Amino acid sequence: MGPKVLRISPHEHVFNPTATQYSKSPKFTRYVKSLGELRKEMKVRTDLQFDEEAFQKIVDRRRSLSPFKQEDINKADGYLADGFGTLSEYYGSGLVELLEFEGDYYDEVNDVLYENRLITIVDRTNVLRNIPNQNWLGKDNKVHVGWRGRPDNLYAMGLLTILLVCNID
Repeated sequence: MGPKVLRISPHEHVFNPTATQYSKSPKFTRYVKSLGELRKEMKVRTDLQFDEEAFQKIVDRRRSLSPFKQEDINKADGYLADGFGTLSEYYGSGLVELLEFEGDYYDEVNDVLYENRLITIVDRTNVLRNIPNQNWLGKDNKVHVGWRGRPDNLYAMGLLTILLVCNID
């Protein structure tokens, strides 16, 4: 019970290195999961507040594209999803890419500042959740840990640079 520490690859995490503090920087984290893992999380962890309708859209998209062959999709050669090959290979892989945003963002269209939000986007097209970040810390749960800080940015020096996430299970 309680917090557990998980490492996030620096290749799967983006933040503003010029922010005054890591905790005040907006963050993007990339996760790759199977559809089954995502479905199980939605069933077991209802506190995540994932949108059932958005999940159904990604399943339906995969079902509608599965009968097509590679040569049936003309755009497939021109589009490569990160690490998945062509778009049809990605949709046929059974995997989903989740991009998670934590922090403040400004909606220019409606002139609204949203503070301390947790937004999860799946397949780079569907918003799976957009909720206030209500974790027990009162802010995002990521901590940047490194060997030695730099004076001009938030990237730590050396090979010991790691990003840690404290999750509640």
